[in-house]
Amino acid sequence: VADTIVAVVRIGGAARVRIARIGARIASVVTALGWALGIATPLAFVFGYLFNWIELVTFAWACLLIILIAIVYLVGRNALVIELSVPHSRVVVGDGARGEVIVTNPRPRRVLGASVEIPVGAGLAAVTMPSLRRNGRFVHEFAIPTGHRGIVEIGPVRTIRADPIGLVRREVIWTGQTELFVHPR
Repeated sequence: VADTIVAVVRIGGAARVRIARIGARIASVVTALGWALGIATPLAFVFGYLFNWIELVTFAWACLLIILIAIVYLVGRNALVIELSVPHSRVVVGDGARGEVIVTNPRPRRVLGASVEIPVGAGLAAVTMPSLRRNGRFVHEFAIPTGHRGIVEIGPVRTIRADPIGLVRREVIWTGQTELFVHPR
């Protein structure tokens, strides 16, 4: 009996850890709107069928369909190679500075487009990457502000996969952070 209790406790502990990991992964991609719709949908089913309210049942089925479509947007991985390039590490105030992000598709199949974001100082350089064929390459050049002296932090580059309504959003960080030193004249 003692061995059975020990086995049940170990299995329960392992299951708790696994469920916590899955919960953390789900919580990291679901937005506030997604949580609200996830709570409203079962409530609409229960009250719609309980009170025989056809509009509420229709709303619940529509919400369920929207949730399923949002989940499809997260399926799969982008096997991309993304590089951040800043040609100069030091510039003088007012001089033009540029950086570029290079996205390559090493996979044998086409990769769908994605949103690419590059934090540049206090701003954000955002671009929509087009669909890339096998060995396809996309280069986006962006301006780096050099109006004030200091250190401008650039990156890390991240891709964003999200559904059009905004129920789910997954960010993947691809590069490290780079610094550009802006010296006085």
